[in-house]
Amino acid sequence: MRIEIRSVGFTTTEALRAHVLRRLGSALARRADRIRRVIVRMSDENGPRGGLDKSCRIEAVLAGHPTRVSEGLAADLYTAIDAAARRLGRLLDRGQRPYL
Repeated sequence: MRIEIRSVGFTTTEALRAHVLRRLGSALARRADRIRRVIVRMSDENGPRGGLDKSCRIEAVLAGHPTRVSEGLAADLYTAIDAAARRLGRLLDRGQRPYL
């Protein structure tokens, strides 16, 4: 499984990259052999003004099946990543057992 991490409006730190990899590892571990690629897009819409503007969008490209997408939005980027990873894990579990 190849993981691409992209950020818009800020530089991705090593701590942030490690957090993404750790969360994806736990959320997708049972299905890793069926996932070809994961694209993580993070953005900060308002910059220093704050608010619920940190977003994380995760796309999982599956072998022989449609791409699954999950999003998280929060005031903190780590929380947005957690929400998006958790939702993607549930999305892959729900109704997808015959495929994965």
